[in-house]
Amino acid sequence: MSLRMITGRSGTGKTTFIQQEIMKKVKEQPISSFIFLIVPDQMSFSTEYDMTHDYDVKGIIRAQVTTFKRLAWRILQETGGISRKEINGFGYRMLIRKLLENHKEEFALFRKAADKRGFTAEMESLLKEFSRYSLDSAALSQLEENFQQIDAPKTLQDKVHDLHLLVQAIENTLGTTYIDSEGYYPLLTAQLVYSEMIRQADIYIDGFTAFTTREFELVQELLKVAHRVTV
Repeated sequence: MSLRMITGRSGTGKTTFIQQEIMKKVKEQPISSFIFLIVPDQMSFSTEYDMTHDYDVKGIIRAQVTTFKRLAWRILQETGGISRKEINGFGYRMLIRKLLENHKEEFALFRKAADKRGFTAEMESLLKEFSRYSLDSAALSQLEENFQQIDAPKTLQDKVHDLHLLVQAIENTLGTTYIDSEGYYPLLTAQLVYSEMIRQADIYIDGFTAFTTREFELVQELLKVAHRVTV
């Protein structure tokens, strides 16, 4: 349960150092506790390619290049909690469209815009951003109350009211059976403490320029549970 920081400007060899250290461990002990290298989605393939082609190995079992979402699948398979079905893409957009129609008369600001072309896609993008930064219906409800107390502009109050209504409707619809594309993060954060695999693992995190709130929460939990975390 330790944290190690590898610092330096871009291009100074931080990624190379991490990969060389991982491959040295793999060569010395091919079968041992797991090593996870967590990278952004767009880097996973290139990082796997580099590690299997640049270090004179024919295969890797102990070390795995993964993303936060793939790690969630792996750990939830071990600890349970993966039974929920994911709704994303067109399915998630159809859900938003249905809820916009169902609650149209309850909206204060979105009532006229709900039928407009492109509005559903805009709401989808905004709601995914909310999910990445842990803005749920409870947080929006508190924000709505705060705006009422300080007598914020009516347009702003109406917008928060409508967003709160929509987010609450989505949460109620998803329930405990479905999750959105970001829903694995809180599940993984809650289940990490029960993972024996993570307790013994060395975690490396590389390639990120910033973390979302969900990712920060996950990294904090990894620091508590994992054998060592290197960033």
